[in-house]
Amino acid sequence: MRAVAVQLKVCSRSFGCLVKKLANAIVPAVLGFILARAGWQETTGEVVAQSSGALNALQVSITLMPAAILLLAGVGLVAVYHPMAKRVLG
Repeated sequence: MRAVAVQLKVCSRSFGCLVKKLANAIVPAVLGFILARAGWQETTGEVVAQSSGALNALQVSITLMPAAILLLAGVGLVAVYHPMAKRVLG
């Protein structure tokens, strides 16, 4: 039990944990906003037919948007580390 408490204490101080917490809060809100704008019909149990626009927005949100974000992250990493590697390696 103490190990878990220590781990939580360490995690609460790190910047990486803060970023994860922010991402876990922001991403579902953005997805909800996108789906609401596309006409997603909320349900609490019964089956609701979704429009093709809403289904398309869902598909794009869970496939193409993460791929685009990954691509941007890769470009950013190359932009930062390529010049650094040239200086270090000669």
